[in-house]
Amino acid sequence: MHMIKTIIQNLNVADNLDQQPVNKSKNTTAFPPNFVHSIDSTHMMLTAIQCQKEDITYAAVHDSYWSHAVDVDRMGSILRDKFVDLHGSPLIGNLNENFTSRYPNEEFPPIPL
Repeated sequence: MHMIKTIIQNLNVADNLDQQPVNKSKNTTAFPPNFVHSIDSTHMMLTAIQCQKEDITYAAVHDSYWSHAVDVDRMGSILRDKFVDLHGSPLIGNLNENFTSRYPNEEFPPIPL
């Protein structure tokens, strides 16, 4: 551990996080909301990309999306289309494939149908 002193506070920074123990309980409770948030942010990015392609002014924060009044109907259509595209893909299956390839020595429960 190294202490870094700043004007506002002192920070303790660990040199090697590989040696830190994994808190399974915290990881278990933190993973689902973070995964959902990543899906939400992917939806936002897909929407932004399509709006840019269609020259629609677009802004967003968290789950709030904005555009000029004249473009709201088209943006709403894009939002729905991108939502269906994203959630029509095998999100959990892709996640499972990623985990099993990254952690081949771990056993994961089967994906619910």
